[in-house]
Amino acid sequence: MTKPEDFDRYLHISNSQLKTFLTCPQKYYFQYVRGLPWEFIPDYFPFGRSIHFAVKVFYRSLKDTGKRISQDDLIGHFTESWDQESQGNIRYQKGQGKDSLKDKGSQMLVVFYEKVAPRKILEVEYPFSVDLIQKKTGEILPCKLSGVFDLIESDEAGTVIVGELKTGSKRFTEAQLDLDLQGTLYSYALNRIGFSTNGGNTLVRYDLLLKQKKPAMEPYYAIKGKVHYQWAFQLIRKVLKAIELGIFFPTPGWQCKDCPFGSACRKEQ
Repeated sequence: MTKPEDFDRYLHISNSQLKTFLTCPQKYYFQYVRGLPWEFIPDYFPFGRSIHFAVKVFYRSLKDTGKRISQDDLIGHFTESWDQESQGNIRYQKGQGKDSLKDKGSQMLVVFYEKVAPRKILEVEYPFSVDLIQKKTGEILPCKLSGVFDLIESDEAGTVIVGELKTGSKRFTEAQLDLDLQGTLYSYALNRIGFSTNGGNTLVRYDLLLKQKKPAMEPYYAIKGKVHYQWAFQLIRKVLKAIELGIFFPTPGWQCKDCPFGSACRKEQ
């Protein structure tokens, strides 16, 4: 595992970068190659960051003191973060605004506070940087995988669990869980730094906070292992090769609506 002080010495790729490239290679080009400024910020980015900030404070306080912060304090951390995050050039979805999202976030965190059942907390917001290695051949890709674990827990039997908090308006499907790249990458990283649920497998729990008229929180579980790691390795290898060759084509579709590089994209046409 890379030491924090050595982090900047290596080339890194993250789940966010991979997701961006797989969604639209040209968006990746605008964001990570040219470094263009965003034309606007979709509201779900600052909203999600504020929810994560409040939940991070909740778990860190519980880990350090053994006690929960109050529900009012939890919501207070969210609203404080949201007041700061919502100062930029935010593009709100139809029917939403700064105040309505503050109310919705508060409602969602009430549900989180009522439903969450923490186990033994090992780490909160824990950064990682690991080599990408294909176990069969020993091949090492020319960059490291980096990211931050939301939460690492263990149960009474010592089973280690990667916990990922998600916000969204739709429930997960079985196919989503099986093909979720982030869960696979984070499971692989946890295994690389010495944790595993069972042998080479790792248990991932997604805590989904549903942003609906009546908010809800639902846990989803997935076991990731060697088959998933091999799939991810081959996928990342192909993405890196495409980046090396400068293959950055546009992918028109539903994602264009919230893309912060619309003007730059039209100029490329």
